[in-house]
Amino acid sequence: MSKLISTLFKKLEKFLLPKFSQLVSKYSSLGDSIFFETSQFPWAYELEANWKVIRQELDKVMEYTDTLPNFDDISPQQRRIAGDNMW
Repeated sequence: MSKLISTLFKKLEKFLLPKFSQLVSKYSSLGDSIFFETSQFPWAYELEANWKVIRQELDKVMEYTDTLPNFDDISPQQRRIAGDNMW
């Protein structure tokens, strides 16, 4: 029974996800572009200005990669795309 439900959900997701994406694109206040101007996101300037601090934080986190959980351990639904223990 659970396999049937899983199959049905996958089919429903495959059908609904493109429809949902179309709705988001159609009604987005930013439009439907592949790339956006930084000026559309005022908070982006602060990130850009602090990229060195952010990089230092990442470098610190990366010292502990052996103890960090894999992405699919946190979100089992993503196992299909992240099941190689490299995320």
